[in-house]
Amino acid sequence: MTVDTGATLTKIPRWLSVELGLVPEGTVQVRFGDGRLIDREVASAALRCEGRERIVAVAICEDPEPLVLGATTLEALAFSVDPVNELLVPTAVYELLATA
Repeated sequence: MTVDTGATLTKIPRWLSVELGLVPEGTVQVRFGDGRLIDREVASAALRCEGRERIVAVAICEDPEPLVLGATTLEALAFSVDPVNELLVPTAVYELLATA
């Protein structure tokens, strides 16, 4: 799976969504780098990476497209990317301190 910090959602091919029994929950509009817009079905899926697991939204693509690990999944699993060493780096989860 390719990690793409410029992609919002994780993308999996239709054959895999069928094999996993995922049920499309709706569609989202996706914008490509060249400006094209398309609609993609989305579903919720449990993703596991390096011992961390979360339920995340995934975009369902046509079968010949590559799998992509997107930014929202990286955030949900609390990973950042080390592009020099091509590694996922565990991070802390941040929240805003509420002040009254």
